[in-house]
Amino acid sequence: MASLALQQPGAPQDQPGQPPAQGPEASPNTPVTQTPQERKQAFGLNADHEKSLIKIWKDHVEDWAIPRRNSLRTVLRHIEYDKGNQYINWDPFTTAYVSGQSAFQMPGQQGTENGNIDLANLYQCKFNIISWLKRNWISTFPVPGVEWWPGDSESDLDNRASQARGRSYQKIAFENKEKEFFERVLNSLFLTGSYFRYIRWSMDKDITGVKYEPTLGWQPKTIAPDRYTCPDCGADNPANQQTAMQGGTQCMNCGKPLNSAHFYPAATLNLPVVTGHREVPRGQVLWDAFSLLNVQVMPQANTNGGGVIANTPILDLQLDWTKGSLRRCYPGAWEELQQERAGGSGNQDGEIARIARMRARTPGQIRTTYISQNMPETHQVWFTPDSIAALDDHNKMQELMDLVTRNGAEAGCKALIFHDKIIDIQHDDVRKRWTWCGAAKDVGACPPAPVAVAMDFQDRINDRTNTIDEFHDRAGSPPLLYSKRMLGEGLNGKFLPPATLMGIDDNAEVGMDMTKAFFQPKFEMNDGIYKWVEELFQKVQLLCGIPPQVWGGSDPNVRTKGGQEQALKTARSTQQQYWNQLRGETVQAANLSVDCFAANATDDDYAVAKPDDAPDFQNEPIRLADLAGKADARPVAAEDYPIDYEQQREIFQQLIGMTSGREPNPLVMEMLDTYENRRIALRFVGPADMELPETAAHDKVLQDIQALLTSQPVPAMAPMTGPDGQPMIDPTGQPAMQQIMKPSVEPDQRFDSLDEVTVPTVMRYAMLHYKELRANPNGMQNLELYFDLAVQYAAKKKAAQGLLSTNAPGWQGRLGAPAVKGSPAGGPAAPGQ
Repeated sequence: MASLALQQPGAPQDQPGQPPAQGPEASPNTPVTQTPQERKQAFGLNADHEKSLIKIWKDHVEDWAIPRRNSLRTVLRHIEYDKGNQYINWDPFTTAYVSGQSAFQMPGQQGTENGNIDLANLYQCKFNIISWLKRNWISTFPVPGVEWWPGDSESDLDNRASQARGRSYQKIAFENKEKEFFERVLNSLFLTGSYFRYIRWSMDKDITGVKYEPTLGWQPKTIAPDRYTCPDCGADNPANQQTAMQGGTQCMNCGKPLNSAHFYPAATLNLPVVTGHREVPRGQVLWDAFSLLNVQVMPQANTNGGGVIANTPILDLQLDWTKGSLRRCYPGAWEELQQERAGGSGNQDGEIARIARMRARTPGQIRTTYISQNMPETHQVWFTPDSIAALDDHNKMQELMDLVTRNGAEAGCKALIFHDKIIDIQHDDVRKRWTWCGAAKDVGACPPAPVAVAMDFQDRINDRTNTIDEFHDRAGSPPLLYSKRMLGEGLNGKFLPPATLMGIDDNAEVGMDMTKAFFQPKFEMNDGIYKWVEELFQKVQLLCGIPPQVWGGSDPNVRTKGGQEQALKTARSTQQQYWNQLRGETVQAANLSVDCFAANATDDDYAVAKPDDAPDFQNEPIRLADLAGKADARPVAAEDYPIDYEQQREIFQQLIGMTSGREPNPLVMEMLDTYENRRIALRFVGPADMELPETAAHDKVLQDIQALLTSQPVPAMAPMTGPDGQPMIDPTGQPAMQQIMKPSVEPDQRFDSLDEVTVPTVMRYAMLHYKELRANPNGMQNLELYFDLAVQYAAKKKAAQGLLSTNAPGWQGRLGAPAVKGSPAGGPAAPGQ
């Protein structure tokens, strides 16, 4: 069932007179609440505008019809081969691939006396290497990792934003079954050369699940009971039925008599109370993967700059529905356009694309593809300002441009077209909803698929295996030729059982020996054909970049471990262009997905469970306020092909001496003095969920710095000290006091890692932001006072630790040196030993 992102009840509302805001997608559980005409009126679209948009759409798709048909034909052949249908021909009557024999049976063509074409008894064995290559090709790519970096690494808000966006993406990826989704896009990339990702917000409970929210009602509540209020002291005294009948009492506070004049009846008020709970669908970001069978863009779209999505004037998503799902999502649309439902998709190229989609999903090989009228097709078209500017009528163009302009920006719009009629329209920006990934750049939106190089090899391997099978059949049971002149039809149709005497009538007129009437040919084949099949198999693996080392095999010509590793490294190098494309699209989709989540999520706090391989399952919160900072997704540096994570980890461990037991390189240790470099190192030398011990302390210092820069020092009184550092005493015998300035936020002597984290973090921040600090004198002074206190506290803490650790046993050797038997705690041996 198809589904489209449209305004729903509960979505953010615009000001009166403005078009509806972007909301959750329309689905059977969240249908639109207006008729098509009402939704067009809300947008401001009249009949002339609708005709103009339809014309823009048709003009563009007709311009691209020829290259698109060529692409569809090529892609369909790849898909048929993957399905195992490898003896096929293109049928121009059905614009689809059909079996080779069906292609000869043209309508009206006469066959033999039996009504069939007399074809040779050809072998049609299928050694399907396309499907095998696809599986191995997909297995070479892990899911690209994404990490989030703050816009300003020293900003507490941006650091919290990077954490919140990272957790948000983890939630989105989990809900969309990231691994399964990645397999689908790799399948599309291998067979069609590209894929498109559609990102939107959904509140369809069948997909997103439900939650329960309390429902409120109004009920009268007593806010003040019956009481006597004392006129003297103002105290309230409880009143009950007995005291009211007696006419009064006395104040429990001051003892003054109270009577009916001081009586106040109970006060009630209607207050909201929880009366029950209601089921509410959850919201989540959804991903869908499509190939060029469903998505039409400008084939010549430039892949530079913003990429294919930013450089195509329109994007046409073609979806096949069931009649019931369309009726449930858009009540009234089917009935309103019922008279035109036989009109098809509105253009011939659309029908060809629809047939292609149907053929790709139809098992077996049938010549005719039947399309039911109960499966309507819609076109969800994104119009960009560039497409609208193509109108020759300047007045109409300007009117449409004004309609698609929102908040001062020309973002474009999205229209749902059904049988050449618009049934829904809203503002939307195609760059916020779609990403594209292709197998190559600078070749347009429909690059050659990686499987293309294997297609001819598939045919050749099939031909060679057919020849081998045919040879073995002929050699195992060769045909027997005989002279009809000598023997007539005596042996025709006779069974020749073993050890049986059968009488055959000789032809006396011939006068020849009967043995000369038989001849059995002998078939011979060069053994090189077996080797040729093997060579074809090796060559197609080489061209596709999938040598045996990738799928766990080995090359018999490579006899050393180093050679096998080198072959694997070379194979991964050939996948570099695909890997870079995949990583780039994943990062772009991550940014758009979290933007969609931040724009639509309404709960203040979301809980995200840690990954399954984490040591615990503690929930990590996502607070919407933290998403307000600046943070961007980047590819994980540890996954940069052709060096994989394990190789980089080994290099890093050798760099710091962990695997060799030698002393670490002093230059490396100096570089690891900064928190940022230590965080990078931890990715390679520790488990995935391990964090640096100083992470919490580092984040706390950044929070302190942000508070210091937005406030000023505060005055305080402190004891005066003399030159010897001892407290001074005033004439009264009390400690002498003086006024000093203290930071508005102080480091914590008990919990802060002062010498290890606080002092170096403040120093690094001051060096990186020295110019900004000079422009903020109060913040600069505040930070300096904070730094001085941190240094002072660190010195005291270090001195105290030194006293406690004097002569204490412990490790006193060198890093990487072996322990010496008999020394304290395994340290070096004592002198003389």
